[in-house]
Amino acid sequence: KQAEEAAEENKPLFEAIKAALGDKVTKVTLSTRLKSHPVCLSSEGPISIEMERVLKGMPGGEAPKSEKVLELNPNHPVFETMKSLQASGDTEKLNAYADILYNQARLIEGLSDEDAVAYTEAACKLMKYSLRSCIRRTRPSLNQLKAKAAAYRFFRRAAAFLRLCTFHL
Repeated sequence: KQAEEAAEENKPLFEAIKAALGDKVTKVTLSTRLKSHPVCLSSEGPISIEMERVLKGMPGGEAPKSEKVLELNPNHPVFETMKSLQASGDTEKLNAYADILYNQARLIEGLSDEDAVAYTEAACKLMKYSLRSCIRRTRPSLNQLKAKAAAYRFFRRAAAFLRLCTFHL
């Protein structure tokens, strides 16, 4: 019952992630089995992920694909980040998180990355977002800059005064 309530509460987030991933997954849901990882893949339907992997490795034609379900760990910090991104309407970052988590789940399941270039671009994009937010947090305010400039001028004048004093000795 508690899991159903949590799933219903996060339904808009799941819909946004599903929209970002398109037909890569059939459903996005909360996981009850994850402890430390943020995400995993499971399957629905007649073909499991393991069967897809085996059939893909066989010679011949195109292997059938399993219907993948992306399971999110509700106790992981990444899940909270995604909830806040969805609440703030930042779909660009949310889509990047969704793509990275989907590809991480594929790698964990032993599947190859569908598009390594897109995965690395999404990872770099998130690193750039993180760097920007760190810079914004550490950027000094105008008053701090004025105070530093005043202190710099004071110490420059004091150093010049000391040079004059020692010159006259």
